Amino acid sequence: MGLSTPDGTTLARKVEKEGTEHWQQLTPARYIYKSQELTVASVFQETKAKSSPSFSAV
Repeated sequence: MGLSTPDGTTLARKVEKEGTEHWQQLTPARYIYKSQELTVASVFQETKAKSSPSFSAV
């Protein structure tokens, strides 16, 4: 794919969940996931012509 910048690749994860309440326990027995998001960001210094189709396929 090419060389990346010195700051590299950034990964970010965001999870939104809600715990279930039970009268027998102080802590949630399980969690219900409302949404999940994963973000990957990278800046490339160069791209090669042979690898360019892989960018359009993503």
